[in-house]
Amino acid sequence: MTNEQVVEGSIELNYILVLDAMAERYGCLPSRILESSSTIDLFVFDTAASYRAAKDRESRGLKDPNEIPTSVLLEKVERFKNAKS
Repeated sequence: MTNEQVVEGSIELNYILVLDAMAERYGCLPSRILESSSTIDLFVFDTAASYRAAKDRESRGLKDPNEIPTSVLLEKVERFKNAKS
């Protein structure tokens, strides 16, 4: 781990986890995602991942009341990006 501590539940940790998941799904380094992705890429990834997770929960008879709406995730990513620039 780096010298910076990543706090559980923080926007920074969520951002890192999204980058990791996108990089894993699309078979590239997180730096490539940062370099060339756009908000639509994040929207498509989040929508597809959320849909698949919901279908999986549905098939197992589970519900997730803690799911974060896409609009909230996009707003948080934008705030994070703006804070870093």
